Amino acid sequence: MSAVKRSVFSLHGIGKQGKWQDGVKTILDPFFRYEPLIYPEYRKWGGYKVALEPLTGVLVLGAFAAMIAVGWVHSSITWVIASAATGIVYFGARVCAAFLRDRVIDSVYVQITEGTKYGSLPHLIAHSFGTYTVGMALLKYPAFAFDTAIFSGCVLSKAFPWKQVSSRFEHVYNEVAGKDLVPLVASLIGWIVPKMGGAGRSGFSGPNGFVHSLSDVDAFCRKCEHPSPACAKGCSTLSHCAARIHNVHYKLFDHGSFSIGQQHARKYWLPLLWGLDPLLYDEFIRACIRCAELEIGLDRNEALVSDFNEAEQTLRLGCWGWTNGSLEAFVIKELDIRLRQLCDGLNPERSVGLVIRGVYSAVSLAAGEANKATARDDELMLALFPRIAVARAIKGVLAAVRP
Repeated sequence: MSAVKRSVFSLHGIGKQGKWQDGVKTILDPFFRYEPLIYPEYRKWGGYKVALEPLTGVLVLGAFAAMIAVGWVHSSITWVIASAATGIVYFGARVCAAFLRDRVIDSVYVQITEGTKYGSLPHLIAHSFGTYTVGMALLKYPAFAFDTAIFSGCVLSKAFPWKQVSSRFEHVYNEVAGKDLVPLVASLIGWIVPKMGGAGRSGFSGPNGFVHSLSDVDAFCRKCEHPSPACAKGCSTLSHCAARIHNVHYKLFDHGSFSIGQQHARKYWLPLLWGLDPLLYDEFIRACIRCAELEIGLDRNEALVSDFNEAEQTLRLGCWGWTNGSLEAFVIKELDIRLRQLCDGLNPERSVGLVIRGVYSAVSLAAGEANKATARDDELMLALFPRIAVARAIKGVLAAVRP
């Protein structure tokens, strides 16, 4: 993680205040420069305004109904005139709606690009109509690019041309909700609104290897990874995954299930933005906490040495994706580089245990800090990012051995 925090922008859907963005801020703020974007254009008549300008449509239908009621429409010529007028106003309503969509897309593009540090690619989290603005901005503006995007309740077409713009993003994680009705409605108006559809319900389609679907969220991307030769378990970071578009199925989710509480963002979104397998990351955190708890138990004569040794071996020898092999091998490699820079001749293997202990202690403390509702120490929480935990542990060991 660089000293300058990477930007993460979130976009809400239509007719919503985007309150879920406040909860996400609590999770992401210690690690990223988080910016919730808000656009007010669809606060009222949201769904209708996406396809047709509502006031014009209501006036036309009302006037036509009134003419029928008072008997003004009584001849074929009058019917033709009334129908033509209705068609003209209907076309005007569609043009006005398209203009409003473009205005919002332009606004989102400007907010994201001007809020991103030069030379850096932001991450995006978008819900519902927010996913549409991201997709259309990507098609409209060649200068628009991002690293990782997470979509929930996506209303883009399942045939959205991701391959066409593949040079301007790294990964898109599309959370497909089995009970989400909004993408179904969006797919019905796809003939009116270009590129709108039901990808949030059915997933994106595309070439095998470029787009893939995970029917079981508990397997995540392990099915598509290219294992590192150094890793006996065949686990690696998500950057090794050949697919760029990931349809992740949540069979019982509806349109807003992702925003209930903060656990979904903590368990899935945070590691995804780091490029980590969420399930491996969750196992790593629990392994660190287990070691820290048993170590405290040993000091209090409330735990067995054999249990602690087993837990520490699990942590040491486990492949956690980002380690490209065991944690022990990863630490030895890092220590070897650092120790040879400082004091040539020291054996890094002697310091591995101290570093491992520093890692699980730092991660356990960071996890405890993350559970606080107020007065959190964000600097301490940074150790939830595994590479920072390792770097800090190594720094502590080097400070102790430096001549």
